[in-house]
Amino acid sequence: MDRSEGAFQGFDGVTLTLGDGRTVNVRSFSTREAVHYLRLFSHVKDGDAGAHYAFVQEFPGRAGLLAVPLSAFGFTFAVEGAGEVAGGAVTVSEAIAFVELLEAAQGAQDPRAQIAFLGQFPGAMGLDALRPPEVFRAGTAFAQELYRLLYGLAESFLSHLVSAPGAQVLTLTGTEGSSSAPASTT
Repeated sequence: MDRSEGAFQGFDGVTLTLGDGRTVNVRSFSTREAVHYLRLFSHVKDGDAGAHYAFVQEFPGRAGLLAVPLSAFGFTFAVEGAGEVAGGAVTVSEAIAFVELLEAAQGAQDPRAQIAFLGQFPGAMGLDALRPPEVFRAGTAFAQELYRLLYGLAESFLSHLVSAPGAQVLTLTGTEGSSSAPASTT
């Protein structure tokens, strides 16, 4: 594929074919949206926690992934003492809510968030036999794999948007010795 063609395909939208054969049509991005997500993604790579939060809150919904069950991606995460656990019927939206609940439970040491996480997450993941500390470790492994999935999908999609170097967008050719820069408007 020509590099500039990849950029245009990214703006045109894509069809994602998931592991279970399901397809998700990601409608085309406007230039503004594409630049917004590319910037967010860049800030996430630089370790910006606010950009990470914004990206996780916005991109899965914009890509039409919120109602997709994790099982459609072949999602699994490793749990000490329980082995590989599948995401099952939990949707991307529900998974994000679990991770937010986990972060609230761990970050502020909020007993209500801890109780809510311990009351919801094990049953949804088939981990009812785990003790509370094990549930929190499993939740942390779950969150890491969820982020790996979301950022992997985003990176794959967004790579189309940056595959064309800026010089390929407009190339002016002329006689030898002429400048390929556009004329000044000042």
